[in-house]
Amino acid sequence: MTNKRKQHIIDISSLKQFALEKFPLNSLLRDLILSEKPKLTYVEFVVKLEFWLKLLNREMGRDNETIY
Repeated sequence: MTNKRKQHIIDISSLKQFALEKFPLNSLLRDLILSEKPKLTYVEFVVKLEFWLKLLNREMGRDNETIY
């Protein structure tokens, strides 16, 4: 049985632009965000967001604390 419910879509184009302009060139998080497709389902976004935040903490040297 297929799921016929309409999935909510999130446009991350502005996040991609922010990453391009603000993150350092050597940032893995920058590369990951820029490699994403511009539109994600809500579920895809939430899963990726959790990972992105953990990576951001690590890149900022905050392995043992969180910024969210």
